[in-house]
Amino acid sequence: MSTPPRTPRLPSRPNADGDRYVWFGVLWMIMLAGGFLALIMTIIPVMNFPVLAGIVVFVGLNVLGHLVLGRWVARRIAASTPPPGEDD
Repeated sequence: MSTPPRTPRLPSRPNADGDRYVWFGVLWMIMLAGGFLALIMTIIPVMNFPVLAGIVVFVGLNVLGHLVLGRWVARRIAASTPPPGEDD
């Protein structure tokens, strides 16, 4: 009688070192919240074209920052995660 094939192993969570990258995201969100509040305080008394242009640039730079930081964090996590394989 042959042995049944091994069942696939569920993916395991990387070690706790990967969690330190979460703090980059937390710090980034705190910076965004502070910038947003400062922007709102600027908009309330004065609403004109330079302020509107500033809003557009601010949002655009934040989207770009999210993209760059997100890709960097993903590369760091991928580099620190061992490739899938058999653990014998």
